Amino acid sequence: MSEEISSRVIDLTVKNRVWNCPTLIVKKNYENLNDLKSSEIDELKYVHIDVVKYWKGSASSIMQLNYAKELLKTLYDKGANIVSGTDTGNPYVIAGFSLHEEFQLMQESGLTPFQVLLTTTVKPAEMLGLEEHAGTIEVGKNADLVLLNKNPLIDIQNTRTIEGVMTKGIWLSKIKIQEMLDEVESAYRVR
Repeated sequence: MSEEISSRVIDLTVKNRVWNCPTLIVKKNYENLNDLKSSEIDELKYVHIDVVKYWKGSASSIMQLNYAKELLKTLYDKGANIVSGTDTGNPYVIAGFSLHEEFQLMQESGLTPFQVLLTTTVKPAEMLGLEEHAGTIEVGKNADLVLLNKNPLIDIQNTRTIEGVMTKGIWLSKIKIQEMLDEVESAYRVR
């Protein structure tokens, strides 16, 4: 895409309040797909073997990662609406785990940890028109929370230090989460 077209598309995106979900992890994984081996990705133990086989046969050419990072930073700086997310139908994008990688890529794009966290809390609630019920921690709002051991505002990778999750009024401790992951791994262990 030429610089003139890119600039015009960015301006129209901001002007029309279009929501953007960059899914940088997908671009990264497509770039690295030929170099990746299943044995190098620990989280693949939580993915059914048939899905892994499908991913290996589906590589395609898409936007370069570095360009996507630059585009994300430009869109953010110009005031575009950004939400974080991943596309779990693409190679080695593993639900739950991939979002942490997406956060890192967003930070590498030039967003601060605080800005990255906004794309996964306040902004999705705003996009869905749920600001009165979700997106921030306030009395009367839904209380789905992740309790971390380290501050993600210091390092976005601290989102991986999960102590527990509160969802729909149910507390899931770190131990319970690991038990659930062990069950998934056991079910998919037939490799």
